Amino acid sequence: MNISEERAAELEHEVRQTIKGLLNEEGDYHQTYPIPDAEVPGIAEVQSSLPERFYRIHGRRFCVVYSTARTEYLLHPRLAHLEVSPDAPPDHNFRVGHRAGNYVLNIDGKVVGAWPEDEEHTFTGQFSLRLMERLYGKAEDEWMGVLHAAGVSDGQSCVVFAGDSGAGKSTLSALLMSVGFDVLADDFLPLEGGTGDAYRNPAAISVKKEALGLLSARYPSLKSARSYHYAGLGKTVCYLPVGGIGVEGLERPQKMNCEALVYARYQPDAEAVHLEEMLLEEAFAMLVPDAWVQPSEKNARDFLEWFAGLKCYRLNYSDNEKMIEAVRELFLISSV
Repeated sequence: MNISEERAAELEHEVRQTIKGLLNEEGDYHQTYPIPDAEVPGIAEVQSSLPERFYRIHGRRFCVVYSTARTEYLLHPRLAHLEVSPDAPPDHNFRVGHRAGNYVLNIDGKVVGAWPEDEEHTFTGQFSLRLMERLYGKAEDEWMGVLHAAGVSDGQSCVVFAGDSGAGKSTLSALLMSVGFDVLADDFLPLEGGTGDAYRNPAAISVKKEALGLLSARYPSLKSARSYHYAGLGKTVCYLPVGGIGVEGLERPQKMNCEALVYARYQPDAEAVHLEEMLLEEAFAMLVPDAWVQPSEKNARDFLEWFAGLKCYRLNYSDNEKMIEAVRELFLISSV
């Protein structure tokens, strides 16, 4: 079929959704977890022809095998800037499957989980978390949690930028990176157990098409960057690599202490910039619904103590330059 890779991924998704719908109508669709690969006839022959991608992050090598165009389309673009040639054995082998209405993740020969295909966001988050575990040598219970937020550093500490989808977190991160700030993560920020330190997530910043005009002036490479449309997530994006990741001699600190939490929103009709402190109770109520916290009594206590030590702010703005200046001042205030 003479169609683009993007259309091929969309078509595959549409066919799977149609089949799933038909099975649901018949009442036969009840399998949540897949049959182990060892029990699938001919799986070894199929695996041998699947596309492999090799990534190098902080000196560690990862091989990821994508079983379908859809899984590759979901995950590879945000890691493409880390891709290397397969000139050395990988430290870890990931295989991403898509069977029986589920996304399936296999790591180093073991199935670690399966997630329904209508929960793509959960699946991509789990893939990222498992990658972080292997990258930093931490088990799942060694993370305090993960925030749906951006982490930005001035080299000394980290400020967490949270907000609803569409509030402009990714654009804000890209703008701050263009003036020298270090972006630890775009929208998936892992926190270390006990300390609450924010760890670096190597995924590229997702730039929505609405922000391309603004950011292309600062990042000319975006003018020719490939765009990706994710119908299930309702967005079209390009990817902007974060500075220093994967380049020898340029790696920056893997983790940073968090000093402040900011709920940021770009509002065209708002005043140029307005920064105000928030009550901890209000900020906490807004953060928790979009956060994953490791479920244990000790960890919950650690999370509450970590949050209580943050300074919380609300930032509304319509002028990007004044927003950048406000963030610079915020780092100075937070470090006092």
